[in-house]
Amino acid sequence: MPPSEFTFGRALNWGCDFAKGDILVFVSAHVYPLEPHWLEKLVEPFSDPKVGLSYGGQTGDHRSNYAEIQLLKTWFPDKENLDQKEPFCNNANCAVRRSLWEQHPYDEALTGLEDIAFAKQVLADDHKIAYIPDAQIAHVHEEGFRRILNRYRREAMAYQEISGRSELSLTKAVTLAARNITGDIRAALNDGDATEIPSAVSFRVAQFAGAYMGYRTEDDKHRQVVRRMYYPSN
Repeated sequence: MPPSEFTFGRALNWGCDFAKGDILVFVSAHVYPLEPHWLEKLVEPFSDPKVGLSYGGQTGDHRSNYAEIQLLKTWFPDKENLDQKEPFCNNANCAVRRSLWEQHPYDEALTGLEDIAFAKQVLADDHKIAYIPDAQIAHVHEEGFRRILNRYRREAMAYQEISGRSELSLTKAVTLAARNITGDIRAALNDGDATEIPSAVSFRVAQFAGAYMGYRTEDDKHRQVVRRMYYPSN
């Protein structure tokens, strides 16, 4: 796919179009399964014809930022949920029923969170979302400050389009960053690894600065921002 044509939704739709099976399985390039029956567990919920989407657990590895591991613990708890009511999933480790994708292809205009938009449609169509923590992968982002900031910036831009919400004041962004930094420091000290604290603080600053910037991106600047985040400078 030429870089000038890339979006996450378009890449997913291309792959789905070429796939042959009734269940479409997605994994990101920067993940790997943590147990040999990962795939079997991920697709098992589809024995229920009402299940339209399943997604598995995620964690990091020794290369992961400590703060991001704490974030993954929050997003991907240990408890299984075969009928999740919230429109949440993550395409880094996910499976969907092909028939639903054919009815509602991934949104190719979003700058991210196309998986959240799809999950929202699954629930609207009266299908179930299943969360399987034992279908676990390691999801490794080896990113510097700028790439973390841009990731959360484009996801905030996408969230506005999906939810219609645009509120994230500077005060709220700073408060959320401080709250999460405090939690990361407490967890690192409890784990006896204070050396992780500086990089965790940097991650949280980038995360909430990016989200704040994304919510403030005006429509007329949207295209330029997307090109800067997606496409190579040359």
